[in-house]
Amino acid sequence: AVADSTLAELQALDVGTWKAARYRGERMPTLAQVLDVVPPGKKILIEIKSGPEIVPKLVEVLQATQLPRSQIIVIAFQEPVVVAVKRHLPELKVYWLAGFKQDKQTKVWSPTVDELLRTFDRLPADGLDVQGNRQFVDRTLVDQLRQRGKEFHVWTIDEPDDARHFQSLGADSI
Repeated sequence: AVADSTLAELQALDVGTWKAARYRGERMPTLAQVLDVVPPGKKILIEIKSGPEIVPKLVEVLQATQLPRSQIIVIAFQEPVVVAVKRHLPELKVYWLAGFKQDKQTKVWSPTVDELLRTFDRLPADGLDVQGNRQFVDRTLVDQLRQRGKEFHVWTIDEPDDARHFQSLGADSI
């Protein structure tokens, strides 16, 4: 478990062999090391998978990098993380990640688009980065985001037809 490991233990792991033999011996970089190699003009998305307690460490790492803030975007599912990042790093773009789940027994999907937008409206997010479920993500949702002056992004798009669909809706990124 990452949380129970030291940086030295994590960096001793071979993180490349699973992909291909030519990557054997690759080591896990720190976020600071990754930020140092982001090419000029390219963006990096940092997904925070823990809670807001990590934000002070993120602030510390970003204070030490020369990478322009305009190249850094933070994405997170947890609402308190979105709030904390915008409070401590207001110059960064932050996108709220959201997905849809279907209850196995009732077959009811949640959240509804209205619930999704109500939650989004409470957040200081710059955009919504939503699971590309065509049943829910449609022109109406995109229009509502645009009326709010917010960005629209989708994730887990594996089929070319889906990519073309979300491109036609004006996705800022897929």
